[in-house]
Amino acid sequence: MAANEEETICRISHPTKPHTLSRRPGKVPPSGCFACDKEEFSPVSYHYYCTTCDVEFHGICHYYPRKITHPYHLQHPFTLTTQYTER
Repeated sequence: MAANEEETICRISHPTKPHTLSRRPGKVPPSGCFACDKEEFSPVSYHYYCTTCDVEFHGICHYYPRKITHPYHLQHPFTLTTQYTER
């Protein structure tokens, strides 16, 4: 692992037993992105794979926060959901 590359944790692993994602070459995850459910082009030249969960993420999709709260609407936070479909 390069000195400037931080360890990347699988977003669907349990917080007490986090799984490390492997960085792989290629802009499109072969089985589609677990976070956005798309097999489309990604602007970065790599994607991530969790061998334990057997899921892949676009290079940028795993960075999206699971929940955000807008300061003008604190009572209803936005939650990122994923839809896993058999391919």
